[in-house]
Amino acid sequence: MTQTRRRGIIWVAVSVALWAGVGVAGAQDAAPSPDVTSAGQKSAKEMLDYSQAAYEEMVAGVKSAEKILDSAQKAGDADQIDCVRDKLASLRILRDTVKKTQERMTTSIANKLTAKAEYDFRQVAVMRSKFQEILGEAEQCVGKAGTAKGVTEVEVSSQGVAEGDDTDLLSEVDVIGTNVDDSPFQ
Repeated sequence: MTQTRRRGIIWVAVSVALWAGVGVAGAQDAAPSPDVTSAGQKSAKEMLDYSQAAYEEMVAGVKSAEKILDSAQKAGDADQIDCVRDKLASLRILRDTVKKTQERMTTSIANKLTAKAEYDFRQVAVMRSKFQEILGEAEQCVGKAGTAKGVTEVEVSSQGVAEGDDTDLLSEVDVIGTNVDDSPFQ
């Protein structure tokens, strides 16, 4: 099998894995994501620093997901265990793929193959984002609030409603002039 064909197969496998839901949710102290459209404006050092930070974030994220799996196993919930185990497998694949891409980028930079290094940089940025997403999903498997980058938290309050009042607030709302309680099927 030629090296070009092998690379093509690996790229297809990584692409399929990413589209199938391989990913992560991230560490709180993560570096800001780069503008991947301007990778050509990044120096070799900036690209290497970013890829190293991404890899370190992924190592920490995998450890975090392993702890989540341990807590799910202690709780004995089979659904949570399966969910976290699936996410953990995806996280490990992304971590390992980023490490290999980082090594390839380092080689490309050393050989002055700028276009190839920029391509690898973009791949790392995409995989980091997906990793952060999947890590957030792993946290959600056990009911933890996803606080990963890119996840929005919304707080809802019901001001003016007495505590213990279980009145359905939507029953008093008109939707295009029709009471919600009115049904055409009555």
